[in-house]
Amino acid sequence: MNILINEKINKNLWNGFIKNQINFNFNWYYVIGKVYKLKPLYVIIYDNEKFALIGSFKTLNGYLSLPYLNFSGFKSNDDSILGELKNFLNEKGLSIKCRTLVKFDSKYHYVNPILERKNFEDFWNSISSNMRNQFRKSLKYNFKFEIGYDLNTFYKIYSYGMHLFGTPLHNKNFFKKILELFDSKIFLVYY
Repeated sequence: MNILINEKINKNLWNGFIKNQINFNFNWYYVIGKVYKLKPLYVIIYDNEKFALIGSFKTLNGYLSLPYLNFSGFKSNDDSILGELKNFLNEKGLSIKCRTLVKFDSKYHYVNPILERKNFEDFWNSISSNMRNQFRKSLKYNFKFEIGYDLNTFYKIYSYGMHLFGTPLHNKNFFKKILELFDSKIFLVYY
């Protein structure tokens, strides 16, 4: 059984275990750690294909699993290795708070969908007639769509919207790091 912590963790190994589950991607280690200057505590225990892992950061109130994301906690495909990870943390006197914005029930699983389409026609046929109608309406209004990396325009819109709701803003560098480390782009719609 192997135990790796923080910079000793191979990013590709970690991401290989979690597949396409974006909230558990190892790149958050760099995004949250660098932008918010929080000390990371990432731990993975694995044995061949079995694994257990957790990503967390030291805050004023102790370690918190994946702050600023909508889901956090332990990720594992084996209960005994998950128990080993929890025992390891207990032996080190480490307690990590986990939270989720949805009530987790073992009957249900929550996922972040990633849709891959070969072409536009494939996408068009996969959406409902109501959704296609909304796309057609947007064409009548001459909306202009841009896909790229225009962080300045995005951040202006984002900050305006967040201020309207009285919600604290992420630092602009937060999004800059996401664009650098994840396979991501910004979608803008102009009217």
